[in-house]
Amino acid sequence: EALGDSSRIYFQHLSNWFNKKCSKEEFDLQARQLMPKETIHLHNQFFLAILNKCQSLVSLATAKALENRTNMDGADSRERLKKGKIKKKSKSNKSSLEQRFQT
Repeated sequence: EALGDSSRIYFQHLSNWFNKKCSKEEFDLQARQLMPKETIHLHNQFFLAILNKCQSLVSLATAKALENRTNMDGADSRERLKKGKIKKKSKSNKSSLEQRFQT
């Protein structure tokens, strides 16, 4: 609404920036040229909303991936241990580095 007829051009510039066809500075300059000064804060708010949404999606995806990895690693290891494909680690009889070099 704030962009009026310029919205198509604005989103084309945004797409160019997303596709690395222009820098952030170039995109900002082009966006500011399309908008009246009293609506530039809307561009900033829109841009921050996009970044915040991306950040929350990445955080959520990372958390789920870590959860899945933990669940899979634990279950997979237990299954392999049951089948005798991996052995429990036994405590080493080797002395520690400190013990070996004490005089």
